[in-house]
Amino acid sequence: MLFLMERQGQKNMFGGKLNDTSNVIYQATAQRIDPNKKGQKLTAEHMAQDQIKAEGFKDKAVRFECPPHPLEGAASVCYKMSGDAVFDGKARSEKYASFLISVSWNNDTQGYTLMGTCVEKDVEKFVADPSVAEKRAYNAFGSLWKYHKVTKN
Repeated sequence: MLFLMERQGQKNMFGGKLNDTSNVIYQATAQRIDPNKKGQKLTAEHMAQDQIKAEGFKDKAVRFECPPHPLEGAASVCYKMSGDAVFDGKARSEKYASFLISVSWNNDTQGYTLMGTCVEKDVEKFVADPSVAEKRAYNAFGSLWKYHKVTKN
């Protein structure tokens, strides 16, 4: 069962229960800025780092090679996060595995981030074999990437 978890502006999160201890989360965030108004750029790296920090993995994410994308002239970065999400110096009680891609285009004035996450409440199960949660997160990430569609406007 897939359910809407959150919808704020251009951020959408959907989640589904895998079993009694695991959930999967699909997340998409779109952003656009007016460089004449703000005088800044919206780079793929900046969006990725914002998302990594928001997920509690600041300075713990590992970059990996991104899949090819269809937008001509776009820049992208990909990161993997796994283990403890830390907020205000405290780790959450569950374990997380996430994969994300951030893409920017149109002279770094538009961009989006897609992220697949597996949340495992059974910490012992995660610690024994984190690859199970990581595979689930990667599959969620892969599904988002494979089936997403971007239209320029």
